[in-house]
Amino acid sequence: MQHAAAHITEEQFPKFWQTADGKFKLSYRFEPHHPLDGVTLTLPLTVLNRLHAPSLEWLVPGMLREKNPAAD
Repeated sequence: MQHAAAHITEEQFPKFWQTADGKFKLSYRFEPHHPLDGVTLTLPLTVLNRLHAPSLEWLVPGMLREKNPAAD
């Protein structure tokens, strides 16, 4: 029997997000129905206004399946 999480790799859930403004930490919490469930991007306030919001929607490759059920 194959473990349900066997397909999860570090490439799908990176520890950092690289942009022209720098490299920023990504933190994950898997706790369904908890308000903090998901991914957190930690960055300086000075960078916040330069982010392109739609690019954040597709930030983590491992979460794309949740956003696009047709990918199954």
